[in-house]
Amino acid sequence: MRQMTKVKLVFIMCFVGFLSIKAQEEIKIHSHNDYHQRIPFWDAFTSGAKSIEADIILKDGELFVAHEEKSIALGQTLEPMYLLPLQRAKQLYGEEQLEFQLMLDVKTDAYKTLDAIVMLLDQYLRYLKPYNQTGVSIVISGNRPKEVDYDNYPEHIQFDCQNILTMPQDKWDKVAMISINFKKLSNWNGEGEPKNLEKVKEFIDSAKKFGKPIRFWGTPDTEGSWKTLIDLGIDFIGTDDPLAANSFIKTKNSP
Repeated sequence: MRQMTKVKLVFIMCFVGFLSIKAQEEIKIHSHNDYHQRIPFWDAFTSGAKSIEADIILKDGELFVAHEEKSIALGQTLEPMYLLPLQRAKQLYGEEQLEFQLMLDVKTDAYKTLDAIVMLLDQYLRYLKPYNQTGVSIVISGNRPKEVDYDNYPEHIQFDCQNILTMPQDKWDKVAMISINFKKLSNWNGEGEPKNLEKVKEFIDSAKKFGKPIRFWGTPDTEGSWKTLIDLGIDFIGTDDPLAANSFIKTKNSP
C-alpha cells in the first residue's frame, strides 16, 4: 500500500509539472543565468520555460557552467547539468516537452569553445532539432564565431543575433533569436508607470521584420516590466525567477 501511495504521488507531481509546462504557449519564458536557480534546469523546465541559458567556460578541456573563471566549481559542467537531464525529462514528460531552446552563452574563445560544444553534443543528437522535430534547439550566444563562418557548423547549431544591422542577409537561416541589452534603449526600472519606451517599441517593430523571436537582457525583473514587454510585443520574457514569471503569465492568461 505504501509503495502504491508513492507511485501515485510521483504520478501527481509529474502531472502537475506537465500542466505547468502547458500553461503558457504564447508568451515564452527565458531563464536567465539558469545555473543560479535552486535546481538548475529543472526549476525552469517545470515552469514551462522555453529558453534556458547557461554561461559556458572552456578550461582544461572541460565545459564548465559559470559566469567567470573564478566562480568555476568542480563538477558543474555542461553535460551533467543540462544534457543528461534531457533523457529524464523525456521519460517523465514525453518527448514533445523537449521543444525548448538551450542557450549557451560562451565566455571563452568562440572557436575553441564551440568546437568542444559540438563534439560533446554529438552524443545527444537524438534529443536535438532538426534531427528530432520536437527536440531541443541549441543557440550559441556571447562569444560567437564571425557570421561568415556560421555555415561551417552543423545544422543543430544556431546563433543569437545581437546586431540586426550587421547580420549578412544570407546568414539569417542560422539565427535562432534576436537579443539586445534593454538598457541601451530605456532607463525604466520596471516600477510605476512605464516610461522612456519609445526606442523599445521601435526596436521590436524593426526586429520583427526578420521573422525571428526577440528578447532583451537586463530588463527589470518585475511584474510591471513583464506586462509592459508583453504588451509591446516581445517574444521572450527574460527573468531570473522563472517560477514567478510562469505564475504571472498563467494569471494573465486566465479568463
